[in-house]
Amino acid sequence: MASQLSDTLNEIDLVKRECLKLLKDLRDFHPVAAGASYPETYRLLVVPILYAAWERCFTFCNAIAWRRLREECPAASTLSSAERAAWLMRAGFYQSFTKTLLNASSVGDDDKPKKSHFPTLSGFLGSLDGWHSSPLDPNVDPDSLVMTFSNVNPDVVQLNAEALGMATFPDFVAIKFGRLHSLVGLRNNIGHGGTVAPPANSELTDLWDFTEQLIEAYCKTFKSWLLVRFAPPPPPPSKIWRIAKVVKELIVEIFSIL
Repeated sequence: MASQLSDTLNEIDLVKRECLKLLKDLRDFHPVAAGASYPETYRLLVVPILYAAWERCFTFCNAIAWRRLREECPAASTLSSAERAAWLMRAGFYQSFTKTLLNASSVGDDDKPKKSHFPTLSGFLGSLDGWHSSPLDPNVDPDSLVMTFSNVNPDVVQLNAEALGMATFPDFVAIKFGRLHSLVGLRNNIGHGGTVAPPANSELTDLWDFTEQLIEAYCKTFKSWLLVRFAPPPPPPSKIWRIAKVVKELIVEIFSIL
């Protein structure tokens, strides 16, 4: 049975508080006077932590949404094709199927089916039919459905939004992810040793503010989307409402005769 939607929304709030607290603690750890600059070494240290806070927010919000989807879903067949694709990629029979096809192929293969293809595909389709009509696997960790690849840049954010079906949600569309490219690129250069020069103090503070605002907006968007996506059905009409409806129909019928 699905938990209360309010519990899911509270989880999003908890993620936001934890991520923003990390960034606040980072500010409090080394306060600077108004107009002063952070030390160069501190600037180098802060950038990867900004990215880590954002990635944590991103991963947890998406995982919470996937778990909610599983709780609400009676069978895989009720999901959209994008939602099914995300869950299917974690199914053991799908992973076995793709590995078998990969192992059976070789460079220079013609278009003729191989001997192993038919039984492999037949078994896959049988498993797929059963998977479609069954509830989603409770043993799949929702975190594993979140596609992060090597960096959570705007393209990755968009891909995950498409998987969940929120890419066209107005609040999501309104989020400005442009500066995220700068944060990811700077973090990679520092983390991979591509640069030892710290960012300018103004660039750091801009990215710091951007990350805090992004976490706020992303969490708020997920809450709004969850409320729309999993809105409870309206309560059934009350007895008084039904009686009033019947009386109204009778009055209309009487006046139509007259």
